[in-house]
Amino acid sequence: NAYCQDNEIAWMNWDLDADQRDLLDFTRRVLQLRKENPVFRRRRFFAGSADHGGESEVHDISWFTPAGSQMSESDWRNGHARSIMVFLNGQAIPEPDVRGMRIKGDSFLLIFNAHHEMLPFTLPIADYGLAWKIEIDTGATETDDSIHTAGSVVEVAPRSMLVLRHVSEKEAAPPRGAAKAPETRGVAAADPAATTQAAQPESAGAPRTGPKRSRGKGKPS
Repeated sequence: NAYCQDNEIAWMNWDLDADQRDLLDFTRRVLQLRKENPVFRRRRFFAGSADHGGESEVHDISWFTPAGSQMSESDWRNGHARSIMVFLNGQAIPEPDVRGMRIKGDSFLLIFNAHHEMLPFTLPIADYGLAWKIEIDTGATETDDSIHTAGSVVEVAPRSMLVLRHVSEKEAAPPRGAAKAPETRGVAAADPAATTQAAQPESAGAPRTGPKRSRGKGKPS
C-alpha cells in the first residue's frame, strides 16, 4: 500500500516528457469538465423514459445506435455491436442544490467507438439538441471547433470516444464582426445514402460507411 510510504515507492517524478505532459493536460481537462457540469455529478440514479419515472419523453438519459435511433431490445441483444451513443440531459437533474433550488446545466452526448475502424455516428434529432460542440476527443490531437447540428454525421476514430456539449443558438452563432463563422456541420452535409447505410444493424468487421472528415490520430491532448 503506497499511501503510507513516504519514499521512492510513492513519490511521483514530475519531470515529465512530452507524452506525460499531454496526458496530464488531458486529465486536467476531463476533471474540469466534470467540475463545471452537474450532469456528471448526479447523486441519484437515472430514471430513463417517462414509463420508468422520467419527467418527459426526452429522458434524463437516452441510448442511441450509431444511426441516431434509440436503442431497441434487439439492439441491446446484439452481441456484435461495437459502438453506442449516450445522451445526458442537463435539464433533468432531480436533486436540488444546497439552497434547495433546482439544478440545471448543459446536456451532453457521449459517443463510444470500440471498433478497430473509424465509424460514422448520426447525431440525434433536434428534440435532444440543435447544436453540439466537441469538448473531448480521445482520438485527435487537435481541438475541433466546428458546430455539429442535429442529424449530422460525425466520424469517430477507432477505439476512441467523443464528449459533445449542447450549445445554445447564441453560442453557436458567430460573434459580431467575425471574419468567418465557425464551420457548421448539418443535415445537408450528410450523404443520405450513407446515412441509410449507417442505419443498418452493425456486424463485426463490417463498419458503416459515411462522409469523411479529417481527424488526427494520436495521443490525447
